[in-house]
Amino acid sequence: MNLFLIAWNLPNDRINFVLSELYNMRKVYPLLDPETLWSFGQGTGVFAASIHTANDTVAPRVYVKHNDTQVVFYDGCLVDCTDRFQAHNAQALLEYWDELPSSLEGQFVAIKVSKNPQSLEIVNDALGMYPVYYLRQGNTYLLSNSAFLLNRISDESELDPLGVSLFLSWGWVGSDRTLHRNIRVIPGGQHWKWDTNFTEPKRTTYFDRTRLAHLDHKKLTPTDIEELADKLLQNCQHLSQNFSPLECPITAGRDSRLLTSLLIRGNINAQFFTRGISDNIDVQIGTQIARHFNLSHTLSSTTAKYVIDDWEETSQQWVQQNNGMVSLAHFAEQPLQLDRLGVQLSGAGGEIARGAYNSPGFLLQNHSIDCIGQYLTRRVMKKRHELLHQQTITIAQNYLQDFVKQVIEEGFSPMDVPDVFYTYERVRRWAGISHLFNRNQHRDVFAPLCTRPFIEKAFSMSAHHRYTQLLHYQLISFLEPKLHHLPIEKSWPAQHPLINYLSKFLSRKFQKLQRKTGIPRKSIITSQDEKWGWLESKRLYIRELCLDQSRSSQLWDFIDRAKFERMISSEINPLIRQPIQLTLWDIATLFEYTQSLILKDVEKVLTQSQTFYEILPLAG
Repeated sequence: MNLFLIAWNLPNDRINFVLSELYNMRKVYPLLDPETLWSFGQGTGVFAASIHTANDTVAPRVYVKHNDTQVVFYDGCLVDCTDRFQAHNAQALLEYWDELPSSLEGQFVAIKVSKNPQSLEIVNDALGMYPVYYLRQGNTYLLSNSAFLLNRISDESELDPLGVSLFLSWGWVGSDRTLHRNIRVIPGGQHWKWDTNFTEPKRTTYFDRTRLAHLDHKKLTPTDIEELADKLLQNCQHLSQNFSPLECPITAGRDSRLLTSLLIRGNINAQFFTRGISDNIDVQIGTQIARHFNLSHTLSSTTAKYVIDDWEETSQQWVQQNNGMVSLAHFAEQPLQLDRLGVQLSGAGGEIARGAYNSPGFLLQNHSIDCIGQYLTRRVMKKRHELLHQQTITIAQNYLQDFVKQVIEEGFSPMDVPDVFYTYERVRRWAGISHLFNRNQHRDVFAPLCTRPFIEKAFSMSAHHRYTQLLHYQLISFLEPKLHHLPIEKSWPAQHPLINYLSKFLSRKFQKLQRKTGIPRKSIITSQDEKWGWLESKRLYIRELCLDQSRSSQLWDFIDRAKFERMISSEINPLIRQPIQLTLWDIATLFEYTQSLILKDVEKVLTQSQTFYEILPLAG
């Protein structure tokens, strides 16, 4: 991990303070090495600094390259899809900077700072999976990969109503928002540049969402499948040349199966893994796949006992690392020591090509903008509204209506809107933080299914064909067809849209009949069951954490305190709590984070009589 802070028009008298706050972030990210701290640009309006994991641990990465007049640095996981340079080496990024970002794929941010003449450039990945936060104060811009750091520097204490409402209503913060009113997120596919005498950056969008709206829908051909498979495989091969073995999940689902087929086809050295207890369906099917193909495979499980024992020491650190925007429901064991910073593949984004928020009922009807917004609200919110004030729900609903209207104006078909929403709200913001960024202290994460070739191919299909999961099925058939003969959590849908709709209709009729007649359904153990166990183990802690804070807390403007107090009490049957467990976790996350903001005036590392420059040598 390379934690950075960059600024445009930063007053000189704030530099020492900014550097000390960056240095103090080692308490949030314990694996940051103080010996790697550097800064660039003192005495000028442009400023950059970062601190990262030890060089021996991150090798062969070179996060930072600077000379007397320029510095280039990055964070995240990126590859050069033109196969001309090593993108993980900042020296190569400096040499090929003028050809970025078209040659890069991955989830990343790359930054170039120059002194003479002064300029600042920032490039992020096409979808914006890697979060880059920014804050404007007067003529000063501050940017970082930590919103918590920006908050410490700026003392922005006011919560953002839209950000908080979306987190509570959806389970993640969407749009360009954070939990802080004035701290925002750079959109995806951006190249921003500040030049001398300009306060505002020149904003260039190199991957515009509207281009997806105008792709011709056509039937997938064998050539299409082969070309896409080659592009996805090429990126994995580039990574394996420098970061072998790659880490890869195997679960009972489709996305990890597609990743597995890529690695098997490319004969790429990989360490496969599955998380969960022995009865978990992911463990059962993942183990079977690994045995069938003789793959190197490990199992791991974060038990309720671990979460209980280590909770109070690590939960606050967890929410600070993730800027309060990843629910404690996703709390998991993180190693305290790290010998090697590896690369892990993620199936995040696979749902883009699987119609995750679509349904036969939606796809077979015509819809107005209002109807689409209402449909998505039902799909996303589910039971979350039960503990929230109506105003909180209304804020989220209004944003969703505005999103639908904007997407339609961009040229998308109404049937495409759920998939656009899933791509640019769910995948970009939720998966970007919870799947990628919250692990980057311990490993880099590369999501092949969030790269431009996969996204473009998905949207070159009609919504009807995406809903059949045709792209996944045909890619696996091309890469490793034997995987189709092994168990999967849910059977593959029919590949013809009408047959698929009929099958879904009959399946739902049968499920209703089961419920009416009392026929028991097969019970499947999933990660949600494990999280429910964690919640019940920490119920008293969560109750005290939330209710002991002042009634004047801003959060009670969004959460119904009386309903929350009743639902978290010992008098409620735990089975009643289970359907809304994720909402309870999200509420606990927000209170944990706001408590950390209240207590953020921690002991200073440096005494007032010492300057920062007396302790650590700085570049520049």
